[in-house]
Amino acid sequence: MFAQLGRRYLSVSYIILSFTVLLAAAVEAADPRAGTVTWPANTEKVAVKLTPPVKTSYSVAVMPFVPKLGGYSPTSVCTYFGTATKTPDYFVVYHRRCCDGVLIKLDETCQLDWIVAEHTQ
Repeated sequence: MFAQLGRRYLSVSYIILSFTVLLAAAVEAADPRAGTVTWPANTEKVAVKLTPPVKTSYSVAVMPFVPKLGGYSPTSVCTYFGTATKTPDYFVVYHRRCCDGVLIKLDETCQLDWIVAEHTQ
């Protein structure tokens, strides 16, 4: 039980750290963008449209918000949210299992906060 709880907090800590580091970079970026997208239940990925499209390469950080801790995952093992597809017009965020990267569907709707920082060089 403590191992599962530890993995969950480690995953959340990683996301918070990533979000904090990227937020600092976004402050210096030429065109920082941020927003929230609704992630529907029973889906393992969600696309975020960027309007207008970005002009350079960019970094993304995401942070899910649900009313209860861990309420979005139907499994008791470690899971994470990560981006895999990035284009100038959109990026896709996936929900995966930590141990093997298998896609996991959310068991309830959540809000996903995101921030994009365009690279200046």
